[in-house]
Amino acid sequence: AVNALSVAYTDWSKTVLACMVWGYDVPRMLGSVGKGRPDLARAITNIDLDGQADVKVEASTMMPMPLAFRLYLLDNWLQTGVIDMKEYRRRQQFALTRDMGTPDEDQEARAKRVADAIRNQLDVPAMRWQDNEAIHQDVLEREILLQDDLPQEIIDAANERWIALANQAAQKSGAGQPAQPAGAPPSGPAAASVPPIPPDRLPLAAGNPAMGVAGMLQQPTAGTPDDEMAARAADAVSGQS
Repeated sequence: AVNALSVAYTDWSKTVLACMVWGYDVPRMLGSVGKGRPDLARAITNIDLDGQADVKVEASTMMPMPLAFRLYLLDNWLQTGVIDMKEYRRRQQFALTRDMGTPDEDQEARAKRVADAIRNQLDVPAMRWQDNEAIHQDVLEREILLQDDLPQEIIDAANERWIALANQAAQKSGAGQPAQPAGAPPSGPAAASVPPIPPDRLPLAAGNPAMGVAGMLQQPTAGTPDDEMAARAADAVSGQS
């Protein structure tokens, strides 16, 4: 029954394509999945469909998978690191196990929008600090940089974006940041109250403490020699005061 259904879907899809070639004189907005438009909708006319087209429906993907087995796959992928906890929570309610090409669907969707804008030479969305550079670079490589049938200016634009993503990733990890000269006074309206941030302590969301108490905790021991600190630690362990 499943094989018969896949054959029927294949024949019906070819019939629908033939009808679209005949009757799509007015552009129609359709969402498409593929190399041309990964996750966006575009206006389709019969000119876009005029040519050789082939449709294939895979019978194996039409087989229903039990919910318990899909939950088992999600648990296994979480333990092996294929997906993270955020993606696990997103998929866990309905046990979604398809489209596992990326650990973060939102990041991949934005990366595909960027690649689509570069390919069509439109206004490219600005790069953000919240972007996952690895996912964006992977999409740029698959969609543009590893393709040989695209114009050179599109390849150059994608390569420039790829390098900018690599630089931003280096900034997040603290590498490649110019060190502030020793003794240089900080500038700005808050220079008197906010000390300069060293290159190895960039303002990342995962590294910020809940309250600004680090300075207060360090004030009582400021200027204390290392020997005195070691003696205090030994007294605390032994219970002496």
